[in-house]
Amino acid sequence: MKDAFNLAIDDAAEIQRKRYITAGDGQAMTYMQKASEAARYLAAEDPQPEDYPLISAEVGIAAETHHAVATIIDDSNRQWQVIGSALEAVRLDAKKSIAEASSLEAAHAVTDAVIWPDFG
Repeated sequence: MKDAFNLAIDDAAEIQRKRYITAGDGQAMTYMQKASEAARYLAAEDPQPEDYPLISAEVGIAAETHHAVATIIDDSNRQWQVIGSALEAVRLDAKKSIAEASSLEAAHAVTDAVIWPDFG
């Protein structure tokens, strides 16, 4: 029965994530690829635009240059690392407390008592 409480915590964590990022497996893969491209672009001595298709796709939309787009993506990724890690810490702590709960009532109380961080 504790599995239901763990699932409720996971569902609540996803709701919290959706406050800051677009949901979906494909979107998550896109975010990861964009973060990778941005990090590589910013570290490169002579980055070639054709090596960074997702950055190139945003030029003229998010910013006017590849460097500016890469910087925006990198900044966003760094912000997400702060938010995502805070949410993950709460999620994992709640699941640990559920596992350690001595009764279903105590596990339910853990689920109800979770306070998610608010990043505005």
